Parts: sequence; structure tokens; C-alpha cells
Amino acid sequence: MAVKIIGAAPNGNLLGTGSTQDLMMINNPRFFIRTTADYLLFQETIIRDGKPDAFFLYRAIREALAEAGLANAESVSQDVINEVAAGVVALGNKNPIPLEGAVLKNFPLHALSLNIKLLENSRL
Repeated sequence: MAVKIIGAAPNGNLLGTGSTQDLMMINNPRFFIRTTADYLLFQETIIRDGKPDAFFLYRAIREALAEAGLANAESVSQDVINEVAAGVVALGNKNPIPLEGAVLKNFPLHALSLNIKLLENSRL
């Protein structure tokens, strides 16, 4: 649920953009962002794409990499994550070839377990 309080900051809010305060409430034991670095990436994704969908796809891919045994999943370049993400999108269009190619090219030692993790997680 989101709430906008009008007139909450009569002298201007912290950003100096108005007199309102926005609150977002989530009924979940975990916050949707784990770290400040993730929050920065989340904001950059919204600014760049106009919607947060890509951030959650990128995060799910990094989590699948970690679950597949890749120790440095967080340090994989964004270009590689983008390539795998394009494969996941193609998978949604019933075309598994781009995903398999991206995974095999970038993660040959973890290809099988990563493909299984990405396929298991059909909500990607």
C-alpha cells in the first residue's frame, strides 16, 4: 500500500521538490531490497527503463547463479547479466536456444545447474 501525505513538509521536502511525503508499506517479513547497492541499482533501473521489472529479473538471475554454485555471482558484469536476461525473455517466448547459448558461453562450468535453476524458477 502507498500513501501520499499532502502538506507534510510545508517548507519543502528533503529533495526540495514539494511539500508531500510518500510512504510505501509492504506486508512481508523481508524488504524488497537487500542492500543499499541493490537499492541504487533499483533506482537506476527505474530511471533508465521507466519501470522496475528489469531489476527483479537481474536480481533473480544473480540469485540463480549463486544457487548454481558460482561464488562471485554478485560481481558478474551487467553485460553478461543482460545477455542471460535476453535469453530468459526468449524462453518466455518458447525459444530456449538464446538462454542455453548465453549460459554455456558465460558459465561453462555451471551451465547445467544454472539452466536447471533458471528453468525451475519459472516466475523469472
